Amino acid sequence: MSVKSSFTFLKDLNMSRLFFSGAIVLILVSALIYQSPDDKYEDKQLHLAVRAIGDELLRYNHNEDTPVPPVFQKSSDLRLSFDFPIEINPDSLSLSALRFLTPEIAKQAIVNVYSLDSDEMVYGFEIDHQKENIIPCLGRVLPKANYEVGVTVQGIEKNESLTTNFPSFSTAGASLLFIILGFSFLKSFLEQPSIGC
Repeated sequence: MSVKSSFTFLKDLNMSRLFFSGAIVLILVSALIYQSPDDKYEDKQLHLAVRAIGDELLRYNHNEDTPVPPVFQKSSDLRLSFDFPIEINPDSLSLSALRFLTPEIAKQAIVNVYSLDSDEMVYGFEIDHQKENIIPCLGRVLPKANYEVGVTVQGIEKNESLTTNFPSFSTAGASLLFIILGFSFLKSFLEQPSIGC
């Protein structure tokens, strides 16, 4: 290999390293710039919505003094446990659920009422913001008892924009650049004249 070809090879090698480093930096910068949606914030919104439903249940019972019980997780549900007797009116419960479980919090939700005495589901309905909601058993008031309200949600609507997808574009671009440079480096390496004996 002549001095000139060695210099060209080293120059190509350095350029390839430079471009490779640039691709790595681009990937890292895009990952740092991008901020994923804050799932914890959405969880907090859901907790607040369940607490607001609990507040309305207490107000329906003319109970303005008792604090709303803490929300806790039980399997896939968020639960609100009333360990004191309350009356539950499906009409007011469904109105509260529709008001607070908005499409921004959940596309779909299932609200169930459980008896704390028997641990059985005594009432439930589904909310689907993409179609008309038919709430069963309206007007059938559940008598005073200790109840637990469970809310299960599915699918949160998010406003996705080009900036949200920025990492995928930049990562794909950097990967493509890396592949092209790899092939060009390999080609230039293979095209170097071999050293004869």
